[in-house]
Amino acid sequence: MLSDSMFIDIQGLHLHYKLIGNGFPLLIIHGWRGNMGTMEAVFELLFTSNSDIKRVYIDLPGMGDSTSGSYLSSTDDVLEELFDFIDKVIGAPFLIAGYSYGGYLARAIVDKKPSDILGLFLLAPMLIPETKGRKLQFSKWVELTTEYQLAQKQSKQSKKSWKNVDQSFIYRLKQNYRLKDAITNVRQFNKPI
Repeated sequence: MLSDSMFIDIQGLHLHYKLIGNGFPLLIIHGWRGNMGTMEAVFELLFTSNSDIKRVYIDLPGMGDSTSGSYLSSTDDVLEELFDFIDKVIGAPFLIAGYSYGGYLARAIVDKKPSDILGLFLLAPMLIPETKGRKLQFSKWVELTTEYQLAQKQSKQSKKSWKNVDQSFIYRLKQNYRLKDAITNVRQFNKPI
């Protein structure tokens, strides 16, 4: 089974990603201020060693072990970097999954390249970019589950890496959090592949 943590340089960014397994590609995108370790800890519980899905985890720019660039200042910029990453590492077609902010990005990818995506999985996706427009209740129920606690123990990410975020980049990104173009074309998928 393939399981490699790698870096790729795209437009001056040093993007960290990891491939696990062999087969049809599934891009998995973490949430705001997160990293791929959180997604790997949860998603790998769903797969066996002989799964025919190649999981592609990525640290978004400025988060986890990926660098940011001074030219990145919006979610649209992050989305463009993801398109470049997809072209260079994954190709098409592929499956995509996203959590929270990663779900927002995943929906945008489906909206812009619907023929490249054969399935979409959203876990608590961000639907309303403006914080004032959301009514969220704080909940730590996931962290209380046995599965999550086990995944945390098995994760190879250090505590430093879990909190590794480029704060100045996050501040710039927060100023331009909403995508310029509305997400209007997220089609329904009847089956994943």
